[in-house]
Amino acid sequence: LVLVNRSSLLWRQGRLDAATEDAAEGLAIFRSLGMKGLAAFALNSLGISLSSSGRFEDAIACVRASIVLDREAGDRMHVGRKASNVGQLYAELGDVERAVEFMERALVVFENVDDPPARADTLAALAEVRIEQEGDLGRAESALDEAERIASRLGDRSDLAHTRLVRSELARVRGQLDVSASLAKEAAADARAAGTVAYEVLALARLAASLAALGQSGEALEAADRVEQLLGSRGALERNERVELALARAFASLGEPERAARAQEAARASVNVRARGIGDPELRRRYLEHPIA
Repeated sequence: LVLVNRSSLLWRQGRLDAATEDAAEGLAIFRSLGMKGLAAFALNSLGISLSSSGRFEDAIACVRASIVLDREAGDRMHVGRKASNVGQLYAELGDVERAVEFMERALVVFENVDDPPARADTLAALAEVRIEQEGDLGRAESALDEAERIASRLGDRSDLAHTRLVRSELARVRGQLDVSASLAKEAAADARAAGTVAYEVLALARLAASLAALGQSGEALEAADRVEQLLGSRGALERNERVELALARAFASLGEPERAARAQEAARASVNVRARGIGDPELRRRYLEHPIA
């Protein structure tokens, strides 16, 4: 149990290889002891770590296997959270129909078992799908409004970071760059307080892009430099391609074409690595058609 809990902590810190190793070791121990409930817990942690490393198909297999064990045990709350995880994985792969199906199913479960933190996370993830892949900004905003109300009531800094990060992107798409920058700055502070490195780095990269587009070069460069420092000290993080893409936009606006090209190439490399790791041709096609890819 210590191994799996440590895996979750390592994942939040962006130490993905170590998180994967601990979750896999914990899973092996629970299986050898015939402890199905804890094996389900370990499988889900392993799936989260694998997904953050871009191994989406393996992650989906782990989480769905975990759901089977939960159903055998009658554990409805964890089934809901894991259905949300699967939906978010399908969203990363560009399979919008299955992504929305799993997340909406999870929201029903959360309503029935009263799990507000998981509901907030899922609503924010669903809003991102509405923005990036459906272009339905109105429904995205409605989901974000509810997610932020829940996160604010609970004082959950990680969920606040997630919600504000997605809302920052919504503002950027609407051309509200000053609002986008303000929200990204708040998201970075929330993520830092929660110890969620992946959210912090992405928020800082988006802050840099919005500030650069607004002509606030000094602050934009400071944020971009901080992102590169964090990437240099930790290596690839969850959703690395989004971070590099935002950096590329920032450096382009700052008039630094060489740094913009390096960031763009890093984003392209991340996408190519993940695409090569997708065995199913249809899923690979969908992934490469994802707007971010």
